[in-house]
Amino acid sequence: MYPSTGVRLENYYVQPMCTPSRGSLMTGRYPIHTGLQHEVIYAGQRAGLPLGMKTLAEELRDHGKTTSCPPSLASAQNSSLVRGL
Repeated sequence: MYPSTGVRLENYYVQPMCTPSRGSLMTGRYPIHTGLQHEVIYAGQRAGLPLGMKTLAEELRDHGKTTSCPPSLASAQNSSLVRGL
């Protein structure tokens, strides 16, 4: 159930691979702007969103909203340079 003050996203443009779509969903940017448009990132690879690129969750938190992370994203491998997907 959505709270009355929430936002319902009903249209979303996806790619034929998971990595570009996840990057877009996490940032609100097209894959070409995240650098994730060409390949799938597999477990253990040191690749992902650059740490300097804010996610939608970070933007919302900066504006006083509460956020959470689904288990599939929370368990992704992170390195000191990038966020895994």
